[in-house]
This record gives sequence, C-alpha cells and structure tokens, in this order.
Amino acid sequence: MSVRVYQCSLRPPTGNEALIREQLRAAHDYRNDLVAIERGRRHALRAIDDASDDVARCKEVVRGATRSTRKTAVRELSAARKRARAAAGDELALIAAREHEILLSARANTAAFWGSYLDIEAAHRQSRSQPLYSTDALAPNDPAFVAGPRWRDALGVDDVRAIWWRHHGQLGIQIQGGMTVAELLGGEDTRARLALREPSCRGERWGTLQIRIGSEGRSPIWGEWPVYMHRALPGAARVKWIRVSVTPLAHHERWSCEITVDDPNEDVRSVYAPPRGVVAIEWEWTPLENGSIRVARWTDGGEVQSVTLPPHILGRAKHAGGIRALRDLMRNQLVTDLQRTKDRGTGPRYLVEAINICHLWRSPQRFESLLRRLELDGVTGSAVALLRRWYYGDDHECRHRRCRAWHGDRHLYEYETRERRRAIHQRRDIYRQLAATWRSRYRTVILSDQDLSYAARFGDDSDVRFVAGVSELRQALRNAFGADAIDARWRDGADEEDERAWCERSLGRWIAGGARGDGMFAADKAKTENAWRKRKAKKSAGELGEQTARESSRNAAE
Repeated sequence: MSVRVYQCSLRPPTGNEALIREQLRAAHDYRNDLVAIERGRRHALRAIDDASDDVARCKEVVRGATRSTRKTAVRELSAARKRARAAAGDELALIAAREHEILLSARANTAAFWGSYLDIEAAHRQSRSQPLYSTDALAPNDPAFVAGPRWRDALGVDDVRAIWWRHHGQLGIQIQGGMTVAELLGGEDTRARLALREPSCRGERWGTLQIRIGSEGRSPIWGEWPVYMHRALPGAARVKWIRVSVTPLAHHERWSCEITVDDPNEDVRSVYAPPRGVVAIEWEWTPLENGSIRVARWTDGGEVQSVTLPPHILGRAKHAGGIRALRDLMRNQLVTDLQRTKDRGTGPRYLVEAINICHLWRSPQRFESLLRRLELDGVTGSAVALLRRWYYGDDHECRHRRCRAWHGDRHLYEYETRERRRAIHQRRDIYRQLAATWRSRYRTVILSDQDLSYAARFGDDSDVRFVAGVSELRQALRNAFGADAIDARWRDGADEEDERAWCERSLGRWIAGGARGDGMFAADKAKTENAWRKRKAKKSAGELGEQTARESSRNAAE
C-alpha cells in the first residue's frame, strides 16, 4: 500500500465564502499562536543551558575554535548541555506541564474548525522536532511567525475579501479511518462530498467539492468549490485527508485541492517487465556558455551525463527579475513625489502618517492598500493622483494584443508573476518527465545528500540557485522512486588520486556491494568487523553450537 496525493484545480468558492475566509484567518492566527508557544519553550530550555558554567566555558571554546578543532568543541558543548538538562529535571517537568496547559488553552480558544487545527498541529509537531540551535551550535533556531495581511480596512465591510485578502491559506478535513472513493462520490458522508458531472465532449470532468468547515448543532456547514478532475481517483483507494489551498498570484487567487489516499494497487512497473539497473545523481547549479544551467550530473555505469535546463527558462526568470527592478524604481520615484507633494499635511490622518513613513516601505502592496483605502473613503488630492498614476499607469493602452491593462504597477505585477510562473511550471514539467523516464528504466536511484547551503550563500553561481531548483528535482525523484530512492553520503572519504565524479564513485560502491543496500557507504563497508558482520557471526556461532549440542546428545543416546 502506498500513500499518494492527487491535486486538482478549483474555482473560487461558491458557497459560504465568508465563512471559508474566516476559517483561513482563524487557521493563520492559530498557527502563529503555536509558533509563539514553541518560541517560549525554546527560550526556557536555552535559559537552563546558559545557567551552567560548563556550558558557558564550552561556548567560548566553540567561538575560538579553528576548522580542525571545531567538530570536537561542538561535541563537547552538546555533552555539556545534556548534563545541564539532566541536572534540571524539575525545571524540565515544569516547562512540559506549562506547555501542555497553554497548548490546550490555545486549542480551546481558536475559532478554526477541527479539521484545520489538526493539520496545523501536525505541522507544529514537525517544527518542534527541529534542533534548538542553528548550524553553528550557538545561535538560536526558532520557528518564524507567518506574516498576515495588512491594511485589511482597505476593502469595504461588505467585501468578504476583507477578512483574508490575497495571502496563502489552507483548510483541511481528516477522514478518520478513511473512506472509499465510492463513499466520497456518493454524497452521503458528513465530512466531505465530491459530485462529478458527465464528461464533456472534450473529456473535461467538472464537479463540485464540499468539505465540512463548521457545525450547526450536529448538522454540517459546507464549504463549496467547483472542481476540475483531470485524473480519476483509484477505485480501491481510501481517502485519508482532503485539503483546500489558496495561493495568491499577483491580483488573483489560485485555488487547489489535495486529496491524500492509501492506494493498495501494485506499482505499474511490476505489471510490465521490471526495470533494472541503478542511476546515481549529484547536484549543482552551473551556468553554461549557451545560456542553459547544469543542475545535476548522473551516470548509470557509462559516461557521466548532465541534467540541464534550457536557456529560455533562465531567460524568463531574468525577465521577471527585470520587471521587478522596474517596479522598484517606480516605487522609489513614487516615494519622492509623495514627500514633495504640496498637500502633504492635508487629508486624513492615516494619509499624513503614511507619507511620513512610506520611505521605509519595501512592499508595493502597502501603497496599493493605501490607495484602495483612500478610494474607499472618497479622498481626493495630489497624493491620491500620484498613487493612481503609479498604480494604473498613464492614459494609454498596453501594446500587447490581449492585455487591456495600462503600464502601471498593477500591469507590471501581473506580467512579472506570469513570467515567473511560466518558468517554474516549465522547469517542473522537465523534472517530472525526467523522473518518470528514469522510473521506467531503472530500479534504484542514488541521491547525493550534499549540503549546498554554503554554496547558496557564498558560491560564485549562487544567483541562479532559485532558477535551478535542485530541491524540486530531488523531490520529483523521491516521489517517482519511493522506497527505491536511496540517500548516500556526499563526503565519502575519496582520496585525492581518485579523479572520478561522486556519482561514478557511488555507483561503483553500489555495484561492488551486489545486493540492494550493499556497497553504498564506503566508510562502513571498508571495515572488516562492523556491527552487521558481528551479529551474523554470533548468529552463525549460536546455530553451530546448537547443532553440535544436538549431535552430541544424539550420540550419547545411541
């Protein structure tokens, strides 16, 4: 049985939209409440560590450690912190009890429906397991708060978007015990329903998705969205989770649905001839002379080959960056014009305060929200004229045939988002096609676990790392191969005389090991007496001893 996630497109909600956006807002607030609780817990634990003189001494050693002694110093600091925690058992018990009480209070006071807050708590448990300190073993590693919408009063009271305006959000419903696809389509369940219409002449399959977002007594309150199913759910699968997500795209919203199922069907590869062989891959982001980007190198036993992104993807990404640079110049000019306007001291008080501090604003959305609020209040003047000209542009139409917008920030924001989204979608399509091709050809993929964080910050080609998106390629391979995607150590202890690429060395160790899982890690397999060999030897000795004892007793009886 395998867990699969099916994503389908949604249209904006058609039923209970106000309640849906209220739930999005409540889920956002509850998530930030859990972040605040977790930050408080981590602060209390670090206070216990700092109270120890041994920990303070080890910190000074780590700060002054060289590259050769840093690993030992960090290990000693970790051991000192463990001793400090062991000596503060009462304080740790008190922290755990207080955290439990506050978590229960936060859940009791949230307005989020149980399906949404269960999803948020699952994400909170994952963030809770993160290290207490960052990679340098000194700086705090705390979860970050999620920024919410600003200037919500820029929309009218009757506008449902005023509750949750153009920000990421997610609602969910957990199906305890699961439900079959037939039950989901039956329309009788009180948690989720999916009603599909007959396919059109072009094969399109539209329908209506309903998930429970509240209760009135014991009766469900439904949120409703038009849904487009481009792929049918497997009939034997059981639905475990249904999530509805909203993502802002410039001045629009993109709604989607993610359905998590347990699929008992066999892998499609086992129906036909099973794939054979192994492929090893390592990551990089290197611009080439022809304008493309090499994002990985791989081999299946032959020559080392490359995974490259075509030049037009990098061109689209650079075009989007150029549009953003133009928007920044327009925003800077707007700030200068606003601070020089004649009626700077007139108008509502919030306008005067905004003009005084607008030079600190970095987001163009704040100027847009200010303009919306001024239009809503019916304010006029030179400041409003400057904002309108910046946002809507001059009084001439765009040169693009299909575009009716003007050359203001609104048009440029849409244009920038569209170019960046096209580049990301084309890159994702290339990676998924590569993963599907390898999945049908090879049985196992060996993935490098190299840490590219240093190269991302200080590398020569770090400016193209977002365009390369090696993490998306790695995730596509993981999703395609499942349990047959194996991580191997990047620092494999290769000597200086070995000039082969890492993918060649890793594949060679795998082939030398023979069976699946052997020969992966050079450091473990180079040892003649490792734990696995010791256990096997003990087992063999024990079986041989039992066999000898049975033969001895049999001979004595005869």
